[in-house]
Amino acid sequence: MIDFVGKASEKIQKLSKEQIERIISMINEENEVFDSILESLDSGIIVLDNRFLIQKINRAVKRFVPVSSSLFEEENPVWDCLLDEDISQFIRKNLEKNISHVEEEFSVYINGKTLFVGVSIVPLCRKGDICGSIIIFRDMTAKRQQ
Repeated sequence: MIDFVGKASEKIQKLSKEQIERIISMINEENEVFDSILESLDSGIIVLDNRFLIQKINRAVKRFVPVSSSLFEEENPVWDCLLDEDISQFIRKNLEKNISHVEEEFSVYINGKTLFVGVSIVPLCRKGDICGSIIIFRDMTAKRQQ
C-alpha cells in the first residue's frame, strides 16, 4: 500500500479525479484499520516523533497514567503531558539520552486504585532508520500480586 501511494503521488498530475479519490479512500481505510488495531490493544501506546511530540495515542493510556489537558497541543513533549512525575521523569531521561529498549515498573494511583504499571520505551523505525519512539504502558498489578 505504501509503495502504491508513493508511486501514485509521483504521478498525481496525470491521475484522474476517480483515481485520486480511490487513493484517498485507500489511505483513509488503512488509517482506520491502524487506529482500530491501536484502540483494540489492552496496553497503552504513545507513538512519538523524533522531537518527542505525540503522533498517536490510544485511549488505554489514560487507564495507566494521568494525562494533562495539553495532551494534544502541538509543541509539548510527551513528558509535559503526563501527570505522574516519576513516569514523566523516567521517559524524559531515557528519551533525551537516546536510551531505548528500557522498561521500569511504577506504582500509580489512578481512578481510586493503585496499579503497578510497566512502562517500556522502544524505538520506532521506518525503512531501517529510527524516526521516533513508542512508549508502552502495561498493567502489572495481577502479575505483581501473584
